[in-house]
Amino acid sequence: MQEPRGIIYLSRIPPYMSYKKIRKIFSEFGEVDNIYLVPEPKINRKKRIKSGGNKRKCYVEGWVEFISKKVAKYVAQTFNNAPTGGKKRHNFYREDVWTMKYLSKFTWEHLQSKIEFDSHLAEQEIRSEITNDRKESRFFAKQVEKAREIDCIKKKRKTEKGSVIVREFTQIKPVD
Repeated sequence: MQEPRGIIYLSRIPPYMSYKKIRKIFSEFGEVDNIYLVPEPKINRKKRIKSGGNKRKCYVEGWVEFISKKVAKYVAQTFNNAPTGGKKRHNFYREDVWTMKYLSKFTWEHLQSKIEFDSHLAEQEIRSEITNDRKESRFFAKQVEKAREIDCIKKKRKTEKGSVIVREFTQIKPVD
């Protein structure tokens, strides 16, 4: 029987830290199987680059799967709220703090289904926006066409009788 695997949730990834660096750090404690990091939103990245920031990828959060459940628990306990460490001069991440949590009874399949659901939800939102835009543009086109027809009718009436169409609407009498 296969030993249960352990998954750690990283609520914050130090800036510009990559998959390779995370795998290297956590592999010192035990064998790492899967890593999934969520990239920062495109809007935030564009703003950061536009204001003179680094063009490297940043990640918002992540999950690390260890082959051993015991190792995952140990890493989560020792690294949570601990500085990333390293020598002062040569470590870019020295002032960052790890924030992580061991996820009990959580499997990699749960994470994959969550990712799939989120992407499906995003597609649905895009589709609904497109349909709403189409409805608005059709409505606007109908209104423009209606205005053209009314203008044509006005011109015909002017040439025929010399008078303009006056539309009369029945008014509701005010309550005393």
